Amino acid sequence: VVRWLLGVPGCAALVNLPDANGASALHYAALAGHEHVVEVLLAGGADVETSDGTGLRPLHLAAESGRLAACEALVAGGADVNARDEDSVTPLLLAAQEKHVEVCSFLVRKRADPLASSIQGHTPMTVARETGADGLLRALEAALWPAKKRSRNFVQGPQAIEIMRRTMALR
Repeated sequence: VVRWLLGVPGCAALVNLPDANGASALHYAALAGHEHVVEVLLAGGADVETSDGTGLRPLHLAAESGRLAACEALVAGGADVNARDEDSVTPLLLAAQEKHVEVCSFLVRKRADPLASSIQGHTPMTVARETGADGLLRALEAALWPAKKRSRNFVQGPQAIEIMRRTMALR
């Protein structure tokens, strides 16, 4: 149906038209996890980086709702995995808050930053520690310390120094 609508003269020009809240059709498709609709909208010219009234992009909504396939389609379409809303919240932080381990794993594989801080000072790593979600913490730690780079002496190793440097830079 969406593909047909985009083929109707004049409709394709409306693909990025926002509703009263600033959300586009791509926002709603991402939120609902309709990855095929996401793909059709992107092919029809939808802006993968369009933001709603609060700065949320389609990837934020897909990540927060745990829609892995929609996240994959959006990233394949060029979505920025480190995009920030008006509170500097990233898609990874939203996925971590909702304990969507598979989405978090996907985003960190695509280079999402587990130490990206929101205005309130929350990071995906702090959320993972606070919630005690082991799978989530392991997924985020794997992004920071890939197995082949882990030091036997973590306390003095290069990973500890890098984490300390990045953590201190957030303050």
